[in-house]
Amino acid sequence: MTTVDKNRAIKVLLHLAPTVKILALTSFQDDETVQMMLTKGAVGYISKTALARDLLTTIRAIYQGNTVLSSEAARIMLHGTHPQAQHDFKLTSRELTILQAMAEGMNNGEIAAHFFISQSTVKFHIVNILRKIGVETRSEAIVVAAKNNLV
Repeated sequence: MTTVDKNRAIKVLLHLAPTVKILALTSFQDDETVQMMLTKGAVGYISKTALARDLLTTIRAIYQGNTVLSSEAARIMLHGTHPQAQHDFKLTSRELTILQAMAEGMNNGEIAAHFFISQSTVKFHIVNILRKIGVETRSEAIVVAAKNNLV
């Protein structure tokens, strides 16, 4: 399947079922494919070589609303061929730790339990993170954070 075909497939899937969560399970790890899949709507990107238990954990994390990237995809996002801006977005240290937890696939409840804070406090920080980074979704925040070496 070409990149154009993948792009069209994601567009059609999201049009027909806007609440569907797309996990890219692929052998392709090139910069263009990873970035296209994530920017077009995939919320996860893992390699076909992932262990079965990793795949199950990934599917559960995505179902709970998290974004999951394989180490290969994260490396591409961090060191891709596109110029990387180095921007801290004036995030507080707490916002950075919550952003890191998001990048690790934690949901709001897990983040709250990990840092001994309420889920409403987690949501407050996530709203601030999204606003400061200038994005609308957790997935976009993680991609931008990865491009800027924040996670």
